[in-house]
Amino acid sequence: NPALTGIYALTYAHGLNGFEVPKSGETVVMFDKIMGTDKIGRFLEQGLSPQQIKAAYEPDLQRFMEERKQYLLYGDGDGLLPGNDREGIRIVVNGRVVPIDSAPYIDEHDRTMVPLRAIAEALGAEVGWNGQARVVTIQRDDQVSLFTIDSNTAVFSGVRVSMDTCPVIRNDRTILPVRYVAESLGAAVDWDQDTMTVNIESV
Repeated sequence: NPALTGIYALTYAHGLNGFEVPKSGETVVMFDKIMGTDKIGRFLEQGLSPQQIKAAYEPDLQRFMEERKQYLLYGDGDGLLPGNDREGIRIVVNGRVVPIDSAPYIDEHDRTMVPLRAIAEALGAEVGWNGQARVVTIQRDDQVSLFTIDSNTAVFSGVRVSMDTCPVIRNDRTILPVRYVAESLGAAVDWDQDTMTVNIESV
């Protein structure tokens, strides 16, 4: 959506040349006019990443999207990319479709993102949450994985892993990249483009 694209574009531009955010007194007026809030400008000055800005700005972003649906800038409000509607992406674990009450989607890094609890339970894993550290723990037998919200570094059974995307909190749900979750538990993952299906075989 345009608002989210703007966050990434502005953060990238600020990182390239460190342009000064225009102000009127203590108010960041440019972003207030464009986005309807001065929060993004303040986050930008703090040097936050696009993922951190998105997470902090999520409630305002959702309101922004709802208000502008009348201008046809957005689809059904699920945040899905074109072609990936609610029925478009299926998650199948050991031959069985996983029921998910919040639509999977493909993020800007081409990773399929899913609500954590549904996929973890389908893989027979338990989920823990440290709200203060914003860390998710996934455990199955002696396999323990740690994912941190808005961080691309995870820990799989004591080994640090660099991911090309980040876990997020979206609509009060913890959303993780399904491939990394499955592989952290030793499962094999395959993507079927024709049927838009993530096939997971748990060992």
